[in-house]
This record gives sequence, C-alpha cells and structure tokens, in this order.
Amino acid sequence: MGAARLLLPASLLLLLAAVSPVRGAAASSSYGGDKVGLPLLVAFADTPGLRNTTEAFAETVAKASAGKLFVSNITYGVSPANVLAAARDGRAFGLALHGMFAPDKNGVDIKTAQYLDNNLPFTLSVTQFASLLRHTPFGRFWRQVYEPLGIRAMYVGTLVGPQVGDWYKKPIAKLSDLRGLRMRYTGGPLNTLQAEILKEVGAEPVFVPLPQAKQALANGTLDALELLGVRVDLSAKIWEAGGRYLYYPGLQGPEAAHVLIPAKIADTPELEIALQRACDEAISVNYADYFGPAAQAAVKETRKNGVRVGRYPQEVIRGLFAAYRKVMARHREEQVRRGNRLGVEVLDEYDAYVRSVSDFDIMAAPEAQILPARDHVARYVGVQVPVAQRSSVCKRR
Repeated sequence: MGAARLLLPASLLLLLAAVSPVRGAAASSSYGGDKVGLPLLVAFADTPGLRNTTEAFAETVAKASAGKLFVSNITYGVSPANVLAAARDGRAFGLALHGMFAPDKNGVDIKTAQYLDNNLPFTLSVTQFASLLRHTPFGRFWRQVYEPLGIRAMYVGTLVGPQVGDWYKKPIAKLSDLRGLRMRYTGGPLNTLQAEILKEVGAEPVFVPLPQAKQALANGTLDALELLGVRVDLSAKIWEAGGRYLYYPGLQGPEAAHVLIPAKIADTPELEIALQRACDEAISVNYADYFGPAAQAAVKETRKNGVRVGRYPQEVIRGLFAAYRKVMARHREEQVRRGNRLGVEVLDEYDAYVRSVSDFDIMAAPEAQILPARDHVARYVGVQVPVAQRSSVCKRR
C-alpha cells in the first residue's frame, strides 16, 4: 500500500511560500503540493561528528515522512543570529546551542543558558543529560524559551562530544601554576561560568575567535586553551603552536546540541513523528561517533605527536571544584536578587537531579564518566577516578 497523502495546514503552505534565502548562507527552501523542504543552518563549523549527526537527521526525516518533509541542503558556519532568525521566520531548520542565543531569548542570561545546554563544569554526562530531558519536566524550560519565538527545539546529542581537557605549553603541577595564565575558554563572552572559575583561581580568561586560537597560542597571546574535543582538535594540530600538555578533565561540559524547528512544522502531528524519529537517529549516530573507536584513535594520534596527556593533579581538581561551588552559589544569589524566577528554577531543578542520581552514578562511574562525592556529585566528562582517590578529591570543603 502506498504512503498516505500528507495534507499540511494552509497557514504552513502560505508561510513557506514566502521563503527567502538567509543572507550570507547558501540556503534554499522549497515547497510544492504536500512536500516541504527547508535548509538546515548550523551555527558551528563542519566537523566529522557533527556532520554525521546532521546528515543522519536529514536522511531520516525524509524517510520517516515518506518524502513529505526534507532538508534541502546543509550549511555550516552560519552566524547564530541568522540561524535564529531563519528558524523564527519559518525559513529554515537550525542547529545550535542555547548559549549562542542567550542575549536574545526572553531574558535568559548566558550562565542560565549554560544549564540548558549542559555546558557546566562537574556536569552531567551526555547520557545523563539525555535522561534528564526525557524523564523529568526539565525539557519544559526549552519550550518556555523558544515557544514565544515560534520555534520548537529538539535534542540531537552533543555538539562536539566530551570536551575533556585543556591545552598548555607548560606542565601544571599545582593550583598556583594557573595564576596569571591567559586562557581561552568558550571563546567568549567572558562572563561564562568557566571564565568566572578561572578568575577565581587567578587565571585570566581571554577572548580569541576560534579560527585565531592556534596562532594566539603560538605567538604568546594565549598560554592555554580549552580542548573542543579530541577529534576536533586533532585536525588543528595544536602541538604545532606549543601545546605540549593536555590535561583532563576540562571545565566545559558536553554541550547539548538541538535542532530548531519552525513551530508550524513541528506542531503538525504527522511531521512531528517524523521529526522525533530523525532526532532519535541523529542522537544514536552522534553518540556512536563521539564515543567510538574514532575518539580513541584521535587520542592515540595526539600522543604520537609528542603531547603528554594526563589527569590534573588532585590539588588542582580540588581547587577548581571549590571555585566552581563558589561561582555557582554566587550565580544563584544573583538570580534571586534579580527576581529571575526562571533562572532560579532552572538552577535548582538541574542541581536536584544531579543529587538524585548520585547513588547509581557512583555504582556506574566507569560508564557514566563521573566523579562522585559524598555530599555532592562532582562531574568531569571523560575521567574515571579510582575509588582510592575519591575521598581526597571530593572531601567536604
């Protein structure tokens, strides 16, 4: 039996009839009869894991909708402002992070957006955050942020995989070795949680655009920079700029990528089912890519080029964790003082979930990639801590 004909709302067809290209991006949209095609604009560079994720989404949405909904083309490196505008106007799908749009979205500040992105130090693992979205009401915060803009956001995995460490020119043996170091973290702005933590331990966060980061490390503008991901950084060959030491864990979490879908498409029942299937397939491909053999091969290749890969000393981890606790508490107090109910709810529900899953996480530590503590769960992406070390790392401060 042939596929049933999918009838789209007249309002959607009228919207798509007015499609226009996004300035600065090779975007094309089409509609005709019962078929709708939109470009997918990605607010990040083309990287192997991300490319596989977007292509899985595109292929599956076409199959699951029997060709009624499809991605006409994929463009990487589009500015976040253009991505958001195109999705809001119904001209394109988008892929990005909450933090890329924080100044423009309903009063959500950059630090609160980091909770929505799972872009936190000592954070939930990729799979734990996916569980948070699926099994708790936390996903409603995504809806509260995007629905007023006429957009539905759907989770598709992590942007660049586990961001497991930091590059340095010199070894880091103790916490005081971080003092005075000029470090690139998240690229900017310089009021992120990571930047505040670096300031707390005496380092200096510096804004450098990603394409210029390697040169800045080479010429001394930077003393250190964050690892975006073992596969992403491998192609950059950071060791050529003097980055000879790679320490884990890093202060950034495995940022949760999401597809932005015009609400008039997402709210169509038949298309909603196809979109969910496409996102599920994208997640599966995303996890397999970032946590599979290719990641291990990238670590091996990095070491072959003379880079020393090792875990931060205990003193450094304890100091960063203490700074993290102080910065997080300060941020919550700021939200209360500003009367930002949404911000407080996001922080409290995230932290409550972290605490609620700690018992099992301790049992599953090798798989969950977390660092358990007795009074709190200190999470590091990509690190497995021997039981004998846990009490010294996570003792009550």
